[in-house]
Amino acid sequence: MIRIAKKEDINVINNMGSLYYPNFINTYNIDDYIKNSNYLILVNEELNINAFLIVLKTFDTWEIELIYVNEKDRKKGIGTKLLDYFFNNYPKQNSQIFLEVSVENNNAINLYKKMGFNIISIRKKYYNCIDAYIMKKIIS
Repeated sequence: MIRIAKKEDINVINNMGSLYYPNFINTYNIDDYIKNSNYLILVNEELNINAFLIVLKTFDTWEIELIYVNEKDRKKGIGTKLLDYFFNNYPKQNSQIFLEVSVENNNAINLYKKMGFNIISIRKKYYNCIDAYIMKKIIS
């Protein structure tokens, strides 16, 4: 089941996010994100939360800030389900969705391409010394 994150989910999201990025708690203030209507946090929950998606909305544009799936649950289509749920329930027609992804993260790049994103630019050394692709999808 996919649902919007609640205040009770903050610790679980922070713990999962810290596995991805040690400074996650200082970078992403999940409590503020949940309170701020410009942010949308979706969680995938079956028995426990095993994945989340953070999206920022500004006017008619959306930016996927982070998608995380627990390591043991990867390659099971959960990321695809989170993105599908988001695409089908939030952006309106002609909305633009952007994201950045490391040029070395082939699994994520393949997922995003499968979901209709196209590479539109490169940000040099965006992730320390690693370049990032800027990708875009238009909801039609």
